[in-house]
Amino acid sequence: MVRCETSNQNSRFIAAAPPPMAFASTAT
Repeated sequence: MVRCETSNQNSRFIAAAPPPMAFASTAT
């Protein structure tokens, strides 16, 4: 159960991480 929740949170975090990172890379 905990593993499933962690996987879900990880997926959400990763999905919300790329956009800002790419934006910062483009801004730089």
